[in-house]
Amino acid sequence: MGYATYIGRVGALAVALGIGAGLAATAATPGIASAKPASSDSASTEASSSSSDSGTSVSVSANGDTRVQKGTATSSASGTGSVAISRGDGSYAEATGGNRNRAQVSGTGSTAIATGGDNNTATVTGDNSTAYAGYGGTGNDDNTATVTGDDSAAYAGSFGDNNTNNTATTTGDDTLAAAGGGVQLTFPDGTEVVLPGSNSDANTATATNSGSVADTVGDNFGSLAGVIGDNNDNNTATATSSGDNTTAQAVAGGFGDNNSGNTATVTNSGDDSGTFAGAGWQGDNNDGNTATVTNSGDSSITQALVGLLGENNDGNTATVTNSGDASWTAATAGAGDNNDGNASSATNTGDASMTAATAGAGDNNDGNTSTATNTGDNGFASARVGDDGIDNDNNTATATNSGDYGNTQASAGAGGTDNDDNTAAATNSGDASVAVAVAGVVGDNNTANTADVTNTGDNSLTEAVAGNGGTDNDDNTAAATNSGDNGSWTLASAGIVGDNNTGNTADVTNSGDNSYNEAVAGAFGDNNTGNTADVTNSGDDSLTQAEAGLGSNDDNNTATATNSVNDADTVAFASVGSDNNDGVEVTATDGGTDIRP
Repeated sequence: MGYATYIGRVGALAVALGIGAGLAATAATPGIASAKPASSDSASTEASSSSSDSGTSVSVSANGDTRVQKGTATSSASGTGSVAISRGDGSYAEATGGNRNRAQVSGTGSTAIATGGDNNTATVTGDNSTAYAGYGGTGNDDNTATVTGDDSAAYAGSFGDNNTNNTATTTGDDTLAAAGGGVQLTFPDGTEVVLPGSNSDANTATATNSGSVADTVGDNFGSLAGVIGDNNDNNTATATSSGDNTTAQAVAGGFGDNNSGNTATVTNSGDDSGTFAGAGWQGDNNDGNTATVTNSGDSSITQALVGLLGENNDGNTATVTNSGDASWTAATAGAGDNNDGNASSATNTGDASMTAATAGAGDNNDGNTSTATNTGDNGFASARVGDDGIDNDNNTATATNSGDYGNTQASAGAGGTDNDDNTAAATNSGDASVAVAVAGVVGDNNTANTADVTNTGDNSLTEAVAGNGGTDNDDNTAAATNSGDNGSWTLASAGIVGDNNTGNTADVTNSGDNSYNEAVAGAFGDNNTGNTADVTNSGDDSLTQAEAGLGSNDDNNTATATNSVNDADTVAFASVGSDNNDGVEVTATDGGTDIRP
């Protein structure tokens, strides 16, 4: 491919990282976008090519002179203590624009350039690869770019000014590493675009690819740290691949300004897999975010996003682990503005499974935690907390699935505003089962809602909802427990669909097979306060139901249904369809009992 066609070959990497859509408009971005760099204005000596292309090509330049010239290799050096060495046909090494710069190439059609300041080092070992250190700017000192492999690139402190102490290391074929400053992208159609960055210091990007990467996927493997923005310091991005046809990406503190101390780590050991980690990118002032992705399965997509697409997201952590084949595992934390201390973790050890965890995807969401764990085949586990809202604080969502064909979801404080201290937990250990927990969602100002679901039976649906679909629903609690196999329904709902429902509690316990159990408190109405619905079932083939306060302005209503016999129906209603009914209690304790006001 050669120096003229590969300067920062990334291909679909930019699209995958969300920057490809607008690149056409930035094609005229000031910077170096041509294939070969312009000649330096300093007192450099441009080495001439020999007339013969045969034999070994070597070119050595130092301190303004070309000392050795043989074959088609060329070199250029200027400044005190600067050295450029090029070995290989069509290779080029340049150490100019400062003192004590070092550039070395060993390979065919490769380029190493150290310039733009002092003490920059660019090294290439391989064919058709590129290493830039301090290139395309001024005041760029002590940057190191190293490439070992073919058709790869490393950029350190380049395409901007005053980028210092940045390190970019690329190992493997079709691989990119960029640290500090900007990055140059070459798209499949040959379009070259420079995205600049300045005043970025001490960033480290490492990309290691030991797999046999196909052409259509290899363009996506890369590591970016503190690039495409200004004042991005001390960011670390690491991508490691050991599988074939893999897409492994790591981004830390990129695409924005003042992103410091972010860490993104990607490890991929599976074939045909996509693995991605991003920390504090596409936003401003995102500090200390950490994204870690581990993938050991084939044909899998594993993704971790933290502190992105927003501003002032601090200390967010997203961790994804995938050991299963054909699986999707994703973790997202703090994807809005001013989201602090959010943590999202997704773990998948099963085949053909999807596990997702999301925390604090709105504005000003603090201390949210979302955890999803899936150890079963073809299972879905999702945990969402503090999403799509503003000022959702200390929300916790946990979803665990250990069974096959199971669906487990937990959501806390999502879709609303000012939802605080919500907790949703869903546990599923049975096959072909669905367990759902929702707390304080879809409404505003829902505070301290709790939804808890436990399912240990096969083919069962277990659901708990608290403070859902309304406004100002406070301290609602919904709990559902199911231990029965084969066609058991267990539902709990508290303070949903209505407004200003406070302190409602719905509790359902089921230990029998083929049973339908439901508890509803303060739903479908307005201003229902302190309603309680409690259902207990220990029998097989039973229907047990309790309803409380399904009208408007119904206060302190209580409905209790208890069933401990087989083949029995137990129903209790309180203040159903009526207004302004206070302090009503209804209790049904045995089978075949139906009590209504």
